[in-house]
Amino acid sequence: MQLSPEPISPTSRPIDIVFSIPELTDHIARYLRPLSLQQLRLVSKRLYSAYQPQLSISFPDASLTLPTFASTGIADTNPRLFGVPTYRIRSIFLTIDDKPAAGPIVQILAHHPQLSSLHIDFHGYNLRIFETAFTHTRDLISLTVVFYNRVIIDNFLKSLVAADLRKLQNLVIDCRETGSPSHADWQLFRSILEMTEGSLATLKLAGMLLCPKTHGVFREPVEGEEDGWTIGSVSLSFPRLQSLTLKNGELSLARIKVLHQLFPQLHTLELDGCSGDWLPALMEDPLPEAVQEQLDQQLQHHALFSELRSLKVWLVFQSGRKRLLDMVLGRRHLHTLGTDILPMFKGVINQLAEHCSAAGHRFTHLTVQTYITGGHTVKELEKFYNAECFRYLQYVFMQTWDHTINMFPFAGTLTSLHLGGKADVITSQHATTLNEILKRLPLLEVLIIERLLQGYAVFDGLGRDDTTSLSELKLSEASEQPEEDLQKPIPPPEWIQERPFLHDLQIYACPPARPPTTGPVVSLNDPLDLDELYSSVVQRFRFLEKLKVKTTLRHKPREHKVEPWKATLPAWLDVDFSTMR
Repeated sequence: MQLSPEPISPTSRPIDIVFSIPELTDHIARYLRPLSLQQLRLVSKRLYSAYQPQLSISFPDASLTLPTFASTGIADTNPRLFGVPTYRIRSIFLTIDDKPAAGPIVQILAHHPQLSSLHIDFHGYNLRIFETAFTHTRDLISLTVVFYNRVIIDNFLKSLVAADLRKLQNLVIDCRETGSPSHADWQLFRSILEMTEGSLATLKLAGMLLCPKTHGVFREPVEGEEDGWTIGSVSLSFPRLQSLTLKNGELSLARIKVLHQLFPQLHTLELDGCSGDWLPALMEDPLPEAVQEQLDQQLQHHALFSELRSLKVWLVFQSGRKRLLDMVLGRRHLHTLGTDILPMFKGVINQLAEHCSAAGHRFTHLTVQTYITGGHTVKELEKFYNAECFRYLQYVFMQTWDHTINMFPFAGTLTSLHLGGKADVITSQHATTLNEILKRLPLLEVLIIERLLQGYAVFDGLGRDDTTSLSELKLSEASEQPEEDLQKPIPPPEWIQERPFLHDLQIYACPPARPPTTGPVVSLNDPLDLDELYSSVVQRFRFLEKLKVKTTLRHKPREHKVEPWKATLPAWLDVDFSTMR
């Protein structure tokens, strides 16, 4: 949507005042389905303007014949693509190979002066396409490029430097070729950082090393040094960068300190699958506690990346258990913590919770591993999640055998719940407990259950708990009213009773084995019953936009039945079936 505030006159109606506020308009839209948004735009000019769509068009093969740009007849200043005015197309996704497609691609981009987001999936070697493409995308805000050949990355960086995209705010470079991470030329990358220094806020690199090779502020290693890179005498930093994600790269103790110098004001840091011995540098806190407290009071911090609001660390492998508290020390602004690091010993998670509560942290997103040898008791987990620092969680990942309602003091603020478990079967007793918990989460929008569901009893009483529509119920009630009351308008459906309004649901499922007394026996090899999935899930959660169902191979629905079944679903619902590994 394109949300832009408009001036409000003294005679403005309440609806004009409400929908002149972009943040409020966007928040309202989160609870509406795509079809409802399209209908809402026809109510008034204000709503038509407030919910102006920004289309994302995917060209699966950029070498195909270019779609015709139809003129609107107004001096050819407003061409259309697929019947849509090109000025409304803000995001384009291109898949490119080595076929001669430069001409069509340039024509596509040339017709979209308002383009703000470009995603390119690049399978070829001919980089001349980038040189011509960037000529027509000077105002890009977001750029994502996925490579499958690491040998061309430096040449791509040269094209990016020449493009001079000074408005770029988000940059993603993803190398997906298997093997060791690619060493990007540091001088080229430094030029990109300097070019976008006033705008670039988010940087994500996957399968690459953000490390200098030869010149500038860094020097080559000398014989006898333990690490390959050390900081030189010249200072270089880019304090405007707010978010950094490194995935499938390689780090070391010295390299992560280099990143700290380059990006000292990071608010978001995610390290995913990066090999090397870098973790101690991120978690070390060698100063005595009294000295560290004194530094905190003076707003000085010993820890690297002390301005972080969000820290996520996912390891390639677990080489030993760590003290989770070390991820928080010295980072007093932290409100998002995510890691798969295993805790050192029993009780360490409560040590983390007690420190964070005393330090005034107020977490909104939490992912920590609670699994240890011997396991935490229910009482220990209840004490952990009831800590003051977790009272306002909006997202939480939990991995435990048993859940209780006492583990959810943040029920009133939680919007996303992820229950781990590696496909362990949920017993009927546990399903009943989960059902009671879900009934007390009114704001829940995203639910992921990685425990195997045998049937859908866990959803009983949630959403729309009957097969008769609310409008039909209202009509039936009206037919029983006295004749003099029939002229009264029928009240609108009470949507509030259908909470939670799930938008995204991911589950592991298999057919329940029913005893002969309650119906036909279901074989353990029978595929998932699609009709039951529809009546128990799809029909219940009418605001659902994404449904992902994982099954075992023997329970996966037959392909020839899935497509006709999907054709009966609402147009806005995306359903995906996959097989558990």
